[in-house]
Amino acid sequence: MAEATTNKTNNDICIPSVMKAAQQSGFGEVRDVLTLGENVSVPRQLSSKQILVRVYAAAINPVDWKILNGRLSLVTRYSFPHTPGTDVA
Repeated sequence: MAEATTNKTNNDICIPSVMKAAQQSGFGEVRDVLTLGENVSVPRQLSSKQILVRVYAAAINPVDWKILNGRLSLVTRYSFPHTPGTDVA
């Protein structure tokens, strides 16, 4: 006889309430608009097209650099503070 299985939900997993994250305050030179936040709230409201991923390391790649400088603002709209990082491990 097969064992009954249950679906795990976010309520079954221990998710911290805060995280360390780089945050972008606007468009401009990286040193002027990027800060490291030690107690940034972990996102809780996710759409059906989003997932929450635990990240151990992140890098700023060329696409992130263009976002920070505002070079992709015509393609995609961003609200601030924005957390960059498309390369994660």
